[in-house]
Amino acid sequence: MKLKLSKSIENNQADTNNSNALYETLTFLEEEIKNVDKITLKQWQCKEWYKNRTGFITASKCKKVYT
Repeated sequence: MKLKLSKSIENNQADTNNSNALYETLTFLEEEIKNVDKITLKQWQCKEWYKNRTGFITASKCKKVYT
């Protein structure tokens, strides 16, 4: 996946007029999606995960603000 992302970024750097060019061309196989889902399933159980997400807007934070 790192290689796929690197190639997509490299191919779309020339297209500065379209900020969505990278997202429009980036696709993932079902196998890749399932693999990411599997390896991130229990990431919340790691203390390091909480340290790295500090400051990010999460779905639960948005829910607290809007409800």
